[in-house]
Amino acid sequence: MYTDTERLQCDTNDEVDQRDDDDDRSNRFVETVTDNPELLKSKSLNKLKPFYCGVNLDERMADIRASIYYIRQHWDEYPSFLLKLKHLLIDQDGFEIKDKRTRDDLDILLSTKRDWLTNEEAMTRKLGYEAVKVYTSKEGHGHIYRLSNDIFRKATLMSIETIRSMVFLVELINIDLYNYCLKCPEQKNFEDVVYRGICLAEDDLIAFKALREEPLGSRNIAVPLGG
Repeated sequence: MYTDTERLQCDTNDEVDQRDDDDDRSNRFVETVTDNPELLKSKSLNKLKPFYCGVNLDERMADIRASIYYIRQHWDEYPSFLLKLKHLLIDQDGFEIKDKRTRDDLDILLSTKRDWLTNEEAMTRKLGYEAVKVYTSKEGHGHIYRLSNDIFRKATLMSIETIRSMVFLVELINIDLYNYCLKCPEQKNFEDVVYRGICLAEDDLIAFKALREEPLGSRNIAVPLGG
């Protein structure tokens, strides 16, 4: 059993240890925010550049937040948003979906209007959830993920139209999910185990395995930001 004085001493030591950990946090990286605000690199994977941060990221996130606000305040511009989304997804780089079902879902997504529904509307309407279907398809997900990842990761200049189009697409996906929960309330509050995979190059996998052999205090790695 600890006395009150001993408990206070333990709490104080824990706080000091936490501060020491925080002070040492920047030493996990080759470059700190002060040295180079554009990039942090893990010591363990110093040949990679997996962590994008700094003023560019702050500005990018500000553009994303501004796009969310603009879209929700200008929902009457839906046709214009849709045209710009089509340009980004298809016209800009000539992207073409080979799977017919996914292609049909994308055609419907880019030619119809969707909105948040009431309980009554959700129950009486036939809903296709094309935004979710396109996003969860193999080809659609790969294309959308690449575009959204560019917005979060690329340090080069990104037009506000591109950012706003991707934000609009995420809004459409959210609408589908919201309406789905209205129509199928039994699917709310899902509880189960969900597994998520990641593809790694052989060199990266070797580096990750090597980390397991390092002392506990040296098992540090920068986690990349993604879309």
